[in-house]
Amino acid sequence: MLCAKPITLVDIDAIRPNEEVYAEQVDWLVDKIADEKIWRIPLTLDKDSLSIMDGHHRRTAALRLRLKRIPCLLLDYHEVDFISTHPSMQVTPLLVREFSLQGRLFPPKSTRHVFYGPLPTCNISLSLLRG
Repeated sequence: MLCAKPITLVDIDAIRPNEEVYAEQVDWLVDKIADEKIWRIPLTLDKDSLSIMDGHHRRTAALRLRLKRIPCLLLDYHEVDFISTHPSMQVTPLLVREFSLQGRLFPPKSTRHVFYGPLPTCNISLSLLRG
């Protein structure tokens, strides 16, 4: 069960994005997280490459909030269903890892990861993530 997996605090500089983000979504998240002063939803990362499965907008919000670490759930690709939603190319988990390692970005929402069961939630103070 995914909700029983541990949440790991990962250095923000180690997390590898692979998709661009929508600026207005990031703006909304920055305001929401700053108002609540709590981080509630972990990013999901490929445990081997630290490539983002889900959470590009939250990672960008964390950068703007000057967080040093982000709560993350480290997963294998066999624990999720992967769907390519890129309009003109078939994206695979291997290609996602390659883009991440090369610093290349797909357009926003080019992939979708479907998780089996609920993900764990967290309520971690932003002050703990800044230090």
